[in-house]
Amino acid sequence: MLPLLHFTDDIVLTEYEDNDKPALIRWLNDPLIAQNTLTIPNPYTPADADWWIQNIREQKEKSGHCNSWAIRHKTEGLIGGIGVFYHSSPDGHYDELGYWIAAPYRGRGLMSLIVKKFSQWQFEVRPKLLRLEGWVFTHNLASMKVLEKAGYQREGVDRMVGNRAKGTGQ
Repeated sequence: MLPLLHFTDDIVLTEYEDNDKPALIRWLNDPLIAQNTLTIPNPYTPADADWWIQNIREQKEKSGHCNSWAIRHKTEGLIGGIGVFYHSSPDGHYDELGYWIAAPYRGRGLMSLIVKKFSQWQFEVRPKLLRLEGWVFTHNLASMKVLEKAGYQREGVDRMVGNRAKGTGQ
């Protein structure tokens, strides 16, 4: 599959593929990912991977738009994911950002670079988009730093939804 966006010489953004299932199962069974996301189940099963890949495909077929992409290493394959949760539609003016990255790639500044370039790309390809929000659990300091390094600004804490903090990129 052709890359949609290059982050580094080794890291690109593509759509998910059927053969991503083993990597999804491997990386998403990390307890830290389950602890720090609202929607990724733990344990992450083969059925979860099948559902995810099929759901992404069906959403794209139905709407004509993809909202979740694979982060790939040129030799290691799938190492993460990033996407937007449309609050209204792909033509809406504000959405939420979500992302994850495999443990061996954390702590290198890579996710901040990816979030920054991905966010810029979203604003370029979606002219009506005015605001992207990144929500993180308040205990997830690493993800807060990712957003801040990517240019997002911390705005506050929503104590009603699992004690999540909000950062925005505009």
